[in-house]
Amino acid sequence: MVTNKESIEILRELLEIYSPSYEEKNVSDYIFSKLNDLGFNSVSLDKVGNVIGRISKDNGKKLLLCGHMDTVPGKISTKVEDNKIYGRGAVDAKSSLASMMLAASNIKDIINSGEIIFVAVVREEADGAGINELIKNKLSADYAIFGEPSGTNGVAVGYKGKLDAKIKVASFNVGHSSMPWVFENAIDYAFKFVESLRNNLENKQDFFNSITICPTKITGGETSNVIPKFCEVNLDIRVPPSISASDCAKLIEKEAKEFNLRNKNIEVKVDFFGDMVDAYQINVSEPLVRAIVRSILEVVGRPVKLIKKSGTCDINPYYSVLKVPSIAYGPGDSKLSHTDLEYVKIDEFLNSIRIIEKTITLLL
Repeated sequence: MVTNKESIEILRELLEIYSPSYEEKNVSDYIFSKLNDLGFNSVSLDKVGNVIGRISKDNGKKLLLCGHMDTVPGKISTKVEDNKIYGRGAVDAKSSLASMMLAASNIKDIINSGEIIFVAVVREEADGAGINELIKNKLSADYAIFGEPSGTNGVAVGYKGKLDAKIKVASFNVGHSSMPWVFENAIDYAFKFVESLRNNLENKQDFFNSITICPTKITGGETSNVIPKFCEVNLDIRVPPSISASDCAKLIEKEAKEFNLRNKNIEVKVDFFGDMVDAYQINVSEPLVRAIVRSILEVVGRPVKLIKKSGTCDINPYYSVLKVPSIAYGPGDSKLSHTDLEYVKIDEFLNSIRIIEKTITLLL
């Protein structure tokens, strides 16, 4: 059993190792060595650099504990102060990674059956190569917990899907910019099309269960005294569980065709790029959800928050292919993710270890 003092030191050491995406080698070496020290039955590296540790008993259920070892760029001084530990990745998501690793080790001599598969993946903050390698290798389980900040008494049970689109707007009626009422401005019509999408597809009363559309980049025009004849806008489109990402793309294309019919001198084209990611939502009556809710109540004695997130995480592609019931759990306030004030409260970190321990014993 790892002591509280040792657990805090392991987290501090993890945070000391700077590991932005594509630069995970040093933290990977540390985790590989630590898993051996903690008594995992087997420890290995896969093709892309994911570290995989197993605690295997007799036949029984399999539980995947999956977190990411990479962070966004930007160093933060690691320090322990006022019951908090600061550092890049303290929230997103090295404290979650450490709590799962430590919990698995702490109960390795208690469980009599089943298998715990702990995985520290690479490049979650970049191209998703780590989770994609697990999917490619069909690393399945009966249940999966993904390490992401949810707060000690929170559990993420849903994540929206995602589409990336480039809207290309062309105007066939342009001229001098001193007469904007005479011509059709491609930039104006790009804004109008985005507004049309929002009016027709968004439900502003329930954003989790609605398509949402966010412009993230815009380019257009040629010079300061000519009405722009072209404009391109990148859109981040988030997709609810009620519709697949591919069907959402068809809706966007349909909206573009109808917009073109209403505006004879304007042509809107939509190009989709990147992966189309479906939303994910677990049934809260699943044994996995019941187990972690019970564990949270026993450890912290506070009401449990079942959280539905507007973003995506590694659960989305993993469940889409392997259909493993999954949740996300971990200490920390997600509002601090990717900020220069990243910290996790030490009490929350230690409690999260106990919660995961109890959850494992209930499931295996």
